[in-house]
Amino acid sequence: MIYSETCQIYQYAIGNENEIKFFTTIHQMEIIVAAKTQTYCGFEDPDLCGFIQENGTDNFNWTRTQGRTPSANTGPSYDHTCKDRNGHYMYIEASGQSKGNKARMKTPKYRGLNSQCIEFFYHMYGRNTGTLTVLSKVLTSEEFKAVWRVFGNQGNLWIKASISVSEEIARSGYQLIFEGATDTGYEGDISIDDFRIRDGLCAEDAASLEMTPAPLPKKEMTKLFNEQLERYRKLMRRRERMRRTQTKRK
Repeated sequence: MIYSETCQIYQYAIGNENEIKFFTTIHQMEIIVAAKTQTYCGFEDPDLCGFIQENGTDNFNWTRTQGRTPSANTGPSYDHTCKDRNGHYMYIEASGQSKGNKARMKTPKYRGLNSQCIEFFYHMYGRNTGTLTVLSKVLTSEEFKAVWRVFGNQGNLWIKASISVSEEIARSGYQLIFEGATDTGYEGDISIDDFRIRDGLCAEDAASLEMTPAPLPKKEMTKLFNEQLERYRKLMRRRERMRRTQTKRK
């Protein structure tokens, strides 16, 4: 049995080696996720669930923290799991870093019998926000390749990302690296939380471990940024409409 207690979060596992069920209670709400290959990490574990810093190929480290990040006008106000100052998440501190400096964090090695879906939440807020990249490799190879990437200010909110894993790659086994790269300036903290791998397919628009996004030219980066900005504005308008509707009902 695995048990930990942080910010009213209780995590425990029951079952045999063929079927393990993870139960997470958050603020008296129970979330049940069950799968033979289920892997979850909300970074409440001080040992980071087996995630390790990739020293030697980067410039600085990811940091486990609670509440706000130290710098103003950047970073989340709280984690995604608990949504308060008690919950933990991982982030890179942009202060004191040069443009292009990278922090790399490597996941454990994963394997499964069926297709899988990798899911996590990221937070990229601040006018100097750099790039968050997910790299992967199959266990039969030593080369990590980029499979997912986002850059720039995404707004002051947690956003869900999904990456598909084919049955072939799941059976071969794979490993990931989360790479955060800084831009110029201190208003560019990047955070991740609530990482999990589940059996089954992701949504159709998810990235894939078999895809390798090439570095974007400046023109395409500007276009992508404008598209991301418009999606964020639509989200904010939708939230405002919902808030007004709720106010009228009261």
